[in-house]
Amino acid sequence: MRGLVNMAVVCSDGRTVSDSAAQIAEYARAISGVSENFSSLVSSVRLMCSGWKVHPNNFKGPISGNTSFPLLIIGNTADPVTPLSMAKKASLAFPGSVVLTYDIPGHTSFAWPSLCIISHVQLYFRNGTLPAEGSVCNDAVIPFFPSTSTTAARDLVAERRGPLDEIVEALRRTDRRALFNAF
Repeated sequence: MRGLVNMAVVCSDGRTVSDSAAQIAEYARAISGVSENFSSLVSSVRLMCSGWKVHPNNFKGPISGNTSFPLLIIGNTADPVTPLSMAKKASLAFPGSVVLTYDIPGHTSFAWPSLCIISHVQLYFRNGTLPAEGSVCNDAVIPFFPSTSTTAARDLVAERRGPLDEIVEALRRTDRRALFNAF
C-alpha cells in the first residue's frame, strides 16, 4: 500500500510523463553519467509515472510569502534530493525564516537521530523559538563507524541511545506530545 501512496504523491506532483519504453531507456542511459547512485531510482520513478493522468499539485512557483510566523527550515549538508543550497534559497523567500543546517548525509531532517535537531524542533513548536542564524547540528548517531572506530565513539553512541530510542519510538507512533515531552 505504501508504494501506491508514494506513487500517487510523486506522479501527481510533477509534469505529465508520456514517454515510450524506448524513451525511458534512453533517459536512463543519459542520466547514469550524472549520478550513478540515484539514476536508477530517478529512471524508475519516470517509468512508474509514465501515463499518469492526475496532476492536481503541478505548482511551478514562485515560492514566496509572508507567513504569520517565521519558518524553521532544516537543510542537510549532503542531501542528494533537496540540497542545503535550496533550503537557503527557500529561506530568502520567507521573511524572518531561519535555516538550521544538519551536517549529515541523507534526505530529510530525521534521516539520522539527533538530539540537537529534535531540541530545535521541540522549541520551535512549543514556543516559536528559532535557532540562531548559522546554527549547525552535527551530533547525528550514524550507524556505521570506520574500522578504526574507538571505544570512545561506541560509548558516545551508547550514551545517546536511550533518549534517541525514546524519540525514534515517538516518531514511529507519530505521537507529537510524546515526542515533545521526551526531554
